Amino acid sequence: MATRLVDLGHAALEQGDRARAVERFAEGASRHRDVGDGQGVAAALTGLAHVAAAARRPRTAAQLLAAARAALGAGAERLDQITDEI
Repeated sequence: MATRLVDLGHAALEQGDRARAVERFAEGASRHRDVGDGQGVAAALTGLAHVAAAARRPRTAAQLLAAARAALGAGAERLDQITDEI
């Protein structure tokens, strides 16, 4: 289910629905985090970075990519704070 949420986030972003994309990516990241899937968290955070880039928020996009990189090794931190900034 978590991977499907990330897929739905990509679909929403492709359709130009950034709000829905954020919801799907954030929920996907949360569910991946709950089961300890760092790779899934990283995928969701990377999706959120794409949303931030589409919204012309390069600093937020960079923070999300840094968090995605960290998630590959240590899990996602600051997820709630970062998604609130988008």
